[in-house]
Amino acid sequence: MNTSRALPSRLDRLFAIIERGAAEDGGEAHDIDPLPFVPESSDQTAGIAGSMTVSYDGTATVDGRSAYVLHLESNTSTAGVVADFQQTLWIDTEWYVPIKRTTEYVRDGDPVSITTTYRNVTFNPGLSAETFRFDPPPNVTVVDADSARQQEYVDIASLRAVASFSVPNPTVPETLRLVEATRTVTDRVRSIGLKYANETSVLTVSKSNLTRYVPSTDGQAVTVGEWNATLRNLGTELRVSWTTPDARYSVAGSGISKSALLEFARSVARADA
Repeated sequence: MNTSRALPSRLDRLFAIIERGAAEDGGEAHDIDPLPFVPESSDQTAGIAGSMTVSYDGTATVDGRSAYVLHLESNTSTAGVVADFQQTLWIDTEWYVPIKRTTEYVRDGDPVSITTTYRNVTFNPGLSAETFRFDPPPNVTVVDADSARQQEYVDIASLRAVASFSVPNPTVPETLRLVEATRTVTDRVRSIGLKYANETSVLTVSKSNLTRYVPSTDGQAVTVGEWNATLRNLGTELRVSWTTPDARYSVAGSGISKSALLEFARSVARADA
């Protein structure tokens, strides 16, 4: 299920709008976030879909469970990133948890449709703690997992001072600011991360020593500087990844166009050349 900490408050807003009579007067426009939430770092953003009309479409049954049906439809498109955005939510009438979600929009001229349905749903099944106890078989050695150690830094300069490899300082759109700089270390992996955001968009950069990683070949072939890269459309997020002899890079964006994401990725490659 969606575990976002902002989920309950967003559902509360949706039902509050419905209860104020938005359905009876033809629907009202509200700055309410769809699910999934973009960006997930702020509860105040209007997400990628801008102002939306919210309506109540009665009840329906999803895999034997009764659900309220809410429909959200965008009135605007933020910077032309997406168009014709609409989302339908089926909310369990007993537990007020989304058990089905359909999201549709057009991005860069391509229609996108995503449907998530939960089946065989049981709430509070009364599972015993013994259910989650692992009893290893005899003659095995139990060792501690390779747990990650992550640290946050106030700026790129502070991160660069401790990182084991170079930290790119890319060209970032004026409206975005650095909100997170991290370094993650395990016994085998070294990685750094940068996150830039404003009220409607998020850009992230990840660089690691996973040069032996073989990614999925699904996606669009693009170039980032002198490197071959793969661009993937992951619903509300676009991601471009490439590997050099020294590092593995991944640049992702939400609420941003494909051309802007590619230009940002190329600036990462230039800044780290």
